[in-house]
Formats: sequence, structure tokens, C-alpha cells
Amino acid sequence: MKTKNLVLFWDWNGTIVDDAFVFVDVLNVLLKKNNLQKITLDFYRENFCFPVVDFYKKLGLYQNASFFNSLNEDFISLYNQQKHSPKLKTNIVELINRLNNLNVKQYVVSAQNNKTLLGLVSFYGLEGSFVGVFGVDNNLASGKKNVAAYLKNKHCVNSEILVVGDTVLDFEVSNHLGARCVLVDWGHCNLNRLSSCGVPVFSSVSGLENFFIKDLGLTSL
Repeated sequence: MKTKNLVLFWDWNGTIVDDAFVFVDVLNVLLKKNNLQKITLDFYRENFCFPVVDFYKKLGLYQNASFFNSLNEDFISLYNQQKHSPKLKTNIVELINRLNNLNVKQYVVSAQNNKTLLGLVSFYGLEGSFVGVFGVDNNLASGKKNVAAYLKNKHCVNSEILVVGDTVLDFEVSNHLGARCVLVDWGHCNLNRLSSCGVPVFSSVSGLENFFIKDLGLTSL
């Protein structure tokens, strides 16, 4: 894979920003409100899935569509109160910057609401680090595959795309695009689940960087 043709589609939540604990905190408020048992971060990372309605069902938080939609609105409201509290994954910005120095095109492709996503990328001072930032048009974390496909067909024709993410959904997105994928286990899904995807999984930013150097031939990092 040559550098000039390489395009990275970075996931945001859990991959670049270390925010899984926020989702657990918010879910625990909703669980308590509905007299259900709280969950741990370990449980969350072992069970979180897309579509999110299926995860709510696992937690016992689903009664019907109307109830779910109301609960999701509560989730978004509570999340917005804490969305600036997480830190960026240690050393991830340095890696992104080194890739930019090699003229590797980098995008953020997320299942987060696009307006919220743009605000967060700006909040963390990363708006200049990516060619583009693309989220979905809803608050249900739905439509990431379509967003990635649009980006590929509109802006990345004849490019070699590599999806970098932290969930099984990111692997599914890569399959949808016919692209390569690497996963990181410091986010919303644990190593056990990600290993089943059959693609490289990394537990550190340095491991991810070594992959870029060895497997992609980016020797100038």
C-alpha cells in the first residue's frame, strides 16, 4: 500500500477520545431511574453493540419504540453534560500528526451525530488534523456504513482505505467498503470480542504505529 494512495478512516468515540466511561456513567443513571442493576465498564465493553437498541434490550431498558426513543433523548441530554470530560487517547494526536507529515489523508468517520462530532473535534483542537469529519444525521448512532460509503465514492475514489476503529461495527464498515481494517481494544469493545473479527487488534498506540511502519511501509514515522 503506497502512502500517496492511503486514506485512513478514523473512528472517533473510543478510538481517538477515551470516552467509554462516560457512556457507562450515563447508562447507569438511566438504569437506576428504571430500577435496574448498574453495569461496570468491563460489562459494557463485553456487551456493547450496534444497533444501540439491541444493547438497550440486553440491559432491560427496552419496552417499546416510544419508550426507547424517550430514553435515548434522556441519554443524549445526559451525555451532552459530560461530553467534554474525556481525554484524548494518550499519544494518538502525535501519531495523527506524524501521518499528516507523510501526507496521508485522514478522515473521521463516526456513528455520532454530525453536529455534535464537529463540535467535539473543534473542542479538542483537532479540526485541522483531518481532511474531513463525517458523522450521522441522527442521535441513534445509525448510518455509519452509508456515511463511509458516501465518503469513499465522493472523495476517495481509487484510494486504498484503511478503517481504524474500536468496535465490531468498524469491521463491518470496512467490509461494506471492501477496505482493510485494524482495531484497537482501548475503547468500547474488549480484546476478546474484537479478536473474533480476524483483523489486527492493537492494545497500544505504539503497536498501531508499528503496524503503519511495518505493514504499510510508512518508514518515516
